[in-house]
Amino acid sequence: MMLWSLPFAFVSLLLLAYTMKEANYGEDEAVEEEKNAYRHVERVYFTAVVVVFTLSISIGLSSTVWSITAEILPNYLLAIGSSLTQTFGWIINFIINTFFLDALEDPVGKWVVFIVFACMVLLAIAFVAIFVPETVGKSTR
Repeated sequence: MMLWSLPFAFVSLLLLAYTMKEANYGEDEAVEEEKNAYRHVERVYFTAVVVVFTLSISIGLSSTVWSITAEILPNYLLAIGSSLTQTFGWIINFIINTFFLDALEDPVGKWVVFIVFACMVLLAIAFVAIFVPETVGKSTR
């Protein structure tokens, strides 16, 4: 599931970076009326891409972390492993949220942050493809 959803997350992050870059560095010579029309289309486009990103992460990465932990770990390690996995996830979530808002205040950071996130998703795709075993049709014990 993750190998299907993470590429959608990657593409949507690249599209978000492009949208944010155009919003900050678009043509300065455009007429104000054209700029306002562009901003409206940009907001609709940005919202649609955010929805695609959220759906792809929700379907693939968010839910499968719970099931992979239960499938990979033996019963005697399941409670500790699940606790450590979720603790690590929340710590990373805190770190990302702490720096994300600061990065959005910087005009360059508004689009670079999405490139950094896209690179993280590429690393996640490689990690899942190489290290996460396929468990479909296999016994959990």
